[in-house]
Amino acid sequence: MIGKERGAWILGTRATQWQIEESRETLITSNDEPEIIKQKIDVIKDSTITAIEINYRNLALWIAFNNGCKLSLQPNIEDDVELAYWEMFTPEQMVFKVGPGKMWFYSSSNKRANVN
Repeated sequence: MIGKERGAWILGTRATQWQIEESRETLITSNDEPEIIKQKIDVIKDSTITAIEINYRNLALWIAFNNGCKLSLQPNIEDDVELAYWEMFTPEQMVFKVGPGKMWFYSSSNKRANVN
């Protein structure tokens, strides 16, 4: 498999506001009705990611696509939640978890959570 593409990158969000913009115009937000999101989310379907930026001060994430769209996740680190704000799974079975609070973790996605 050397030189071959394998697996997928998977982004998940919880307890985090997000929006998709095009040319500085907001197209979709996490506050939109589910039917509106379903209608408009195809704007990034089959697009290629061209850049990723993480702001370590506020744990925000920006993803730019080749069609000019940009996805931004803006967690509210002041919220009292016990969930990761967002997490990114890699093809190498690793996960980058951000939050809660001003914390982040990079570890194997195969580890089971401790259940007490």
